[in-house]
Amino acid sequence: MVASRYEFADRDAAKLWIIQNQFGRRNISDFVRAELALQAEPLIAAKAKERMLLGSKIDPSANLQQGKTTDELSSMSGVSARNISKVKNILSLLDGMSLCYRSLISVLQ
Repeated sequence: MVASRYEFADRDAAKLWIIQNQFGRRNISDFVRAELALQAEPLIAAKAKERMLLGSKIDPSANLQQGKTTDELSSMSGVSARNISKVKNILSLLDGMSLCYRSLISVLQ
């Protein structure tokens, strides 16, 4: 097998490439697809913010229609924006429960 070498503009571009390639796997559930999309959310949001600032400098009246970050996450993962939002809420609840559980364990020890 020949190893391929890829060049990326920055570390964020490499992370986004890795996440996008994970969507090519056949055996991942929609929940896992949404989790992967949520990992890409800060990267895509940062790019959107750069585009927004660039557009306001060039022509403040121009409305560059690239879509919302959630729409881009939805299209890249194949999971609806609503389901991505639901998974985000579930993960935040689980994170809160995990923190509560760790606090309880530390008190009991």
